[in-house]
Amino acid sequence: MSDTLFKRVTRDSFIALFWQVAGGACLFIFHTLLTRHLNMDDYGRVSYVISIVAFLGMMAPLGLSQTSMRFASVYFETSDWKALKGFVHYSIVVSFLAGLAMAIIMFGLAGRFLAIYSDPLRIAVWAIPAIGLTLTLGGILRGLRRIGKATFLITVLAQGILAIAIGISVVSKSNLGVSRVVIFYLTAYLGAAGIGLLWMLRGGLSSEYAAARADFSSTKWLTVSLPILVSVMMVQVFQRSD
Repeated sequence: MSDTLFKRVTRDSFIALFWQVAGGACLFIFHTLLTRHLNMDDYGRVSYVISIVAFLGMMAPLGLSQTSMRFASVYFETSDWKALKGFVHYSIVVSFLAGLAMAIIMFGLAGRFLAIYSDPLRIAVWAIPAIGLTLTLGGILRGLRRIGKATFLITVLAQGILAIAIGISVVSKSNLGVSRVVIFYLTAYLGAAGIGLLWMLRGGLSSEYAAARADFSSTKWLTVSLPILVSVMMVQVFQRSD
């Protein structure tokens, strides 16, 4: 890859990542303030710091995987498959490990040693993977023409319905109907992700993408493991909330 193209990809990736983190942080702070307004008094300055640090720690690698796909056309133009493969591998592995660490903290330590951080961590489990995975999947699917755009719209619709359900649940301080919405959301998300990934990995692509299939095939288990992990985390959170 030429020096000019490398600088272009680096610059654009950082710009996109900045806006993702900034926008996601604003949304996350909004959720936190709303929850505190509803008399959840466990929040303190330390809780805010813990929550936001956890958010940034998970959002950054998710953003990297999204931007690597968003600017994949540059890699395609130069046929630099090795660089693209390394970028995707790194971002997916770090994202998976961050999600696993969050799950361990949430369900292993929150009840004993981190009781005052339980609510911030719970909101983090809702907000971070949902925002990050939607952006990541969107970056991949937008390059897949009609099937990609349709699949992306399905995920956005499911994401919106889940957000509305969580909002209603928080305001009413109940979980009425949330479990059903979560099931719908997970079904729609995993179905959409499956369609998009199969389309990408099984040959439903234009000829210029064909050379990249071998690189992506080795990341399938990590790509599938991350949404499954998030799904398990979300279901357990809602079960504990009932």
